[in-house]
Amino acid sequence: MNIKKFFVNNKQIAIINDSIVYLDTDKIVDGTEIVKRLSFINDKIAYLDFDYSTQDFSLKKLVFCKTRLHIYLCNVLIELKNQALTPEEIYNKLEEVLDKVIT
Repeated sequence: MNIKKFFVNNKQIAIINDSIVYLDTDKIVDGTEIVKRLSFINDKIAYLDFDYSTQDFSLKKLVFCKTRLHIYLCNVLIELKNQALTPEEIYNKLEEVLDKVIT
């Protein structure tokens, strides 16, 4: 197993075997429609299988964390289609997609 770790905007990106990417995020999702679909484990964390594709990657899983103040999208798991992307490009493209799909 080959794992490469990078930091972009103080967020860790782990690229596993050149195609699976696990990214840290901190997007607040309070009041969005997606929160209604979540089932929290121990009232702290929720996992949501997701299927959204772009030409560069497929969004596979979303991890949500609950604190006293907010509900956050904490981590995202994607599968790369375009392995030539840099970690910065991956993160920026993911941010664009998250703004569209997390409503």
